[in-house]
Amino acid sequence: MYLAVLIILSPSAGTVAFADTAAADVSTISVESADDVPIHQDEVTQEFELSVEFTDDSSDAIIINGIPAAVSVENIDVRSGNTNNVTVTDTSTSGPSFELQSQVDGTTTTTVYVSLEYDTSALGTNAITTGNGVSFDFVGGSATGTATFDIVAGNDAQLNSGSTYWRGQKFAVYIEGGSSITVGGVTIADDDELQIREYNTSGDNHRIGSLIEEFRLENGYAEINTYELYGDYVITPASDSTVALEITNGRITAGYQEDTLAGRTVRWDVTTQDLMTDFDGRFVNNKETDSTTVFEIKTTRASSDIEVSADGLTQEELLSVFSAPAFNAQPLPEYDEDSDDTIVLKNVGDLTEETDFEGIKEGKYDFYFDVADTATWSLGIIEVIESDVQAGYRDEVITETAGDIVEVSVRLEGSESVYMQIGGQEAGFTDVLYLEDDDTDDDVTFSINTRALGTGAGVGDVYHTEGDLVESEVHDGISSANAAGYFEEDTDGSSQGFEWFLYEQGLIDSVSGTPTNQLRRPLQPTTYELMLAENGHFTVTGEGESEADVVLNSGLLELTPPSIDSITTYTAPEGNADVNDEVAELLEAATPRREIAMDDRLVVHVEATGLYGALAYENGFDALTDGTSLAEFNRILTGATHGHDWRGEGINFHLEVAETSGNQEPTSLDLTNDDTGEGFVAYDEPSGQFFIVIDTGADDDVFTQSLADGSEFEALLKYETDAEERYAFDTRITGDVGSPYEGDAGGNITDTPDAAYPYFQPDSTQEARVRMTIVERDVIFDTGDDDVLEVPLSGVADISGRTNIAPGTEAQVRVSSIDASPPFRSTTGITIARDGTFSAEFDFSEQSAGGLAGTTFYIDGRSVGQIDTKLVSEDSTDTPQSVTLDLDPERSTQNTETLTPETDTLVPSTDTPVSRTDTPASTSGFGVIVALTALAAAALLVIQRKR
Repeated sequence: MYLAVLIILSPSAGTVAFADTAAADVSTISVESADDVPIHQDEVTQEFELSVEFTDDSSDAIIINGIPAAVSVENIDVRSGNTNNVTVTDTSTSGPSFELQSQVDGTTTTTVYVSLEYDTSALGTNAITTGNGVSFDFVGGSATGTATFDIVAGNDAQLNSGSTYWRGQKFAVYIEGGSSITVGGVTIADDDELQIREYNTSGDNHRIGSLIEEFRLENGYAEINTYELYGDYVITPASDSTVALEITNGRITAGYQEDTLAGRTVRWDVTTQDLMTDFDGRFVNNKETDSTTVFEIKTTRASSDIEVSADGLTQEELLSVFSAPAFNAQPLPEYDEDSDDTIVLKNVGDLTEETDFEGIKEGKYDFYFDVADTATWSLGIIEVIESDVQAGYRDEVITETAGDIVEVSVRLEGSESVYMQIGGQEAGFTDVLYLEDDDTDDDVTFSINTRALGTGAGVGDVYHTEGDLVESEVHDGISSANAAGYFEEDTDGSSQGFEWFLYEQGLIDSVSGTPTNQLRRPLQPTTYELMLAENGHFTVTGEGESEADVVLNSGLLELTPPSIDSITTYTAPEGNADVNDEVAELLEAATPRREIAMDDRLVVHVEATGLYGALAYENGFDALTDGTSLAEFNRILTGATHGHDWRGEGINFHLEVAETSGNQEPTSLDLTNDDTGEGFVAYDEPSGQFFIVIDTGADDDVFTQSLADGSEFEALLKYETDAEERYAFDTRITGDVGSPYEGDAGGNITDTPDAAYPYFQPDSTQEARVRMTIVERDVIFDTGDDDVLEVPLSGVADISGRTNIAPGTEAQVRVSSIDASPPFRSTTGITIARDGTFSAEFDFSEQSAGGLAGTTFYIDGRSVGQIDTKLVSEDSTDTPQSVTLDLDPERSTQNTETLTPETDTLVPSTDTPVSRTDTPASTSGFGVIVALTALAAAALLVIQRKR
């Protein structure tokens, strides 16, 4: 069944009638909103929003009653808010008429928008009302909906002293009754001149300022256009500009002399509405999938009506693009001359929502966004493409540190290959890549070495992929089978070379130049566009901007400045330096500590970025996952000379004795050592950290001299800069950038290169350092008062203590009889706890009281310490006493960072060690061990969370 209601305009009667056709009954009418109507307008639209409920019981006419006789209704437009349920058909004959027809059986509720265009030029100021002084009734059968509104002065707003208006709005001032008024001692006639003047509210006395505009009342009424206004204003009589007028809803209500303005409300101000519109990305597909892109509106106004148009798009197409409910997009009334190609976003403020370009024809579109009642407008540009090939990024915005490694993953559908442009004119660098999915997983994944990009390095040193193909125009060129084409804008001419493409962008000096003379120094921190193109055809606009013939997607690479954050030291159980070659395993084994027992592993943890690209160039991309020897790490350091001279890079690292007499070279880590079992470097490039692991048991095989007990070492990483000049590539001979390492301060490496870290300004060196001490291994047993370890004759006798040996180390505690019956030897294996404590359990229940023994602490069969031991009955064991240790906070706190657990609360052991006066000769480090107990767990927790 179809329900229909016919809407008929009756100009002679001043009414609008909704007359019935087939069986249809309007059961309820609710007027949701009605615009106010301004006077003195030859064309002005009043909009109504109705909620109408239909039933199929009977038919009734709906009539709008109450249009003033002096108002001429020029046009009407009625449209349904739900065309799936109710459609609107123009059935005009002798006068405009519309049929609302239901598309469903039974009861239907729909929103109906009614637009009436009036000529109110005959309405004078006597018609002005306040407080919803005018009403229209929408009557249909027994249902009535009443619209209430006012007749007002001012097309866009009503002027009130004390209020703020938006530049471009139009309002009016008038004299009530249209005759004359006396305010502030001045009489204003209905044809007098008034002035808009600046108003100064600074200081205690408010002052009327300079003349801005003068205008004349006509029959006590005048309109004001704020298009050229910005600031604080008052209106004054032209005959006496020392009187400021007070305005209420456009009506002149009072006037005050300038010397009485303090505390008066006469000022009104005009400000500019800011409007920013932006499509997310430059391109969007028009296919069924991948046809949406996010659109954002930012404005300083809470809400406003924004009219939208784009050359080449119809009203219907615009409504399709902005179809999301949040846009509240509506057509203009059909009688509006712009209705064919303009829509309005009603009452929108700040907004982020998806637009949909499915079915929109290919082309580049300029979208104009004009605020309906102000002078504010904005432009949004997007290009619609049509392609069955789809390509996108796993991460559309990739953020990485300059000088490090970027991971890129491109998804492909409908093709096994795609082209990518990196950078462009604005970034100051361009490379074009051919990418092919060789492993048929619909994905091309590769790494970019940003330190080598743009230099004379080969493609394999710059781009790395495991199972796909990457070819580069800058690095070794794209093969002829996959060649890209470069064309002038809007021409079908022959393809130019890549050098021409760079020259037209202003990136090289001539078409005879080479792609490797784009850069003055390594790729710097900024934003680089990553544009995916289908066919490899690129053009350059007249402004030198590069574009692609068929763009599939666009992403961003954001390179950030490098930094050195901190250095921390750890200890780990004895073993080869590379026994834990995975960072996760190493973190599990390590404990933060600044005193390292000999034979244990020393781990120097460095949080720093901006050096991994250089390391990958020297040792290969796999080195960052497999780790390197000290000698391989040393290749990028200032002091290294091995055929590739990186001394201009300004990266320094040392681990050496902190203070010496100066008569001899200090003991230091031998960075030329190439045995990964003695010295190993593990890298965690994604998290910006690396770990130098040293087997201290290797002694002078990995250090330049033998280690001495109590030696204090300093670990330092420094990015050194020149006092005056930045790093630059040395291009003096060929004009091209050579190998990545061929540069220094000022770009002259003829003699010894001068250090200048490539990513820092002059005189901005960064460094981090920390000190640690290497000591002999030691152990302290928990004893009684008489310096003898008393062990109870129990089946669960416990022997405990502390040691400076690395937590996690497996050890043995052995008790051997000296004078006991029967003789015995008993050994228990233990693992040193995180806080350096240990506990070994024995069964001495078969022994006799008074027996004497010796207790020894062993690591791999080597004795670390021993103590005299006496077997006693359980009830005669000395009461343990607490140990008081002299903690030196200066020595127990890292000097480069404070590591604090985020949520975990550390609960210290409740075991109370007893005091001992007969301690072993070497007791180094126990104060520090105790102080770092909580820090140990906290530090590992934080580092592992970073991963």
